[in-house]
Amino acid sequence: MEMLTKQEKRFVAEVAEHGNKTLAAQTAFGIKDTNYASVKSVRLLGKDRIVNAIQDALSDELLLQVHLEGLQAMKEEPTADKEGKPDYAVRHKYLDSAYKLKGSFAPDKHVNLNLTADVPNEKLKKLADKLNGRG
Repeated sequence: MEMLTKQEKRFVAEVAEHGNKTLAAQTAFGIKDTNYASVKSVRLLGKDRIVNAIQDALSDELLLQVHLEGLQAMKEEPTADKEGKPDYAVRHKYLDSAYKLKGSFAPDKHVNLNLTADVPNEKLKKLADKLNGRG
């Protein structure tokens, strides 16, 4: 763990062990107020070195556990007379979170362009149609 304080190292270890970031902040920093501990954990997770340390500390077994939990998500639990309904939205969120925990996703990249052109509106419309697959 690169350049972390003792408390930050404890926070990372607690998060890796049980995943509850608020409880981890309470334990690592001796915070009694749950609301303040929640704020503290959010601030800590805003630091790249903390996030990197957590990713390094998480085991592949935890990733597998999150996968398996997520694959069992149901909208309605099965009963004796009917089958349960899978909750695919929740399953997707679990899997997405599991991969993010281990840093398996590349960061999102966005490009915003502001273009100014001395072109008649009709030509711009044709160009936009081509770019949108309509022309």
